[in-house]
Amino acid sequence: MEFDKIYSQKEFDCEGRKVVDDNELMALSINVNDQLLDIIKNIRSDASEYGRLMAYYRCAIMEVETKFNVLNVELSRGRESNPIETIKSRLKSPESIVEKLQRKNIPMDVASIEKNLFDIAGVRVICAFQEDI
Repeated sequence: MEFDKIYSQKEFDCEGRKVVDDNELMALSINVNDQLLDIIKNIRSDASEYGRLMAYYRCAIMEVETKFNVLNVELSRGRESNPIETIKSRLKSPESIVEKLQRKNIPMDVASIEKNLFDIAGVRVICAFQEDI
């Protein structure tokens, strides 16, 4: 009986783990939940910003592609041969963006993507001959 009384008043159990009462546990749980909610809010905010940035790049690709397509049509009408063979575009995948940020030790946020990565969007125009460029 005496052992139980002493044991219940100790701060640590027999294996050296801290003993916490229900109030401490509840406060810790609330703190962890608040931290998780903050993390989730940040992720959602970053995802929204990331979506806007990718939409911006998609629009830029569409604009450049449209200009090249118009040029392609005009060159096809007025010449025997059109120097433009192919027009391709691409947007870097999220996985590739994350990998590059990690490889270059760049912070993982939208501002860093915008400031440090210069190959997120690309348009390639392929011509048959070098002199057509």
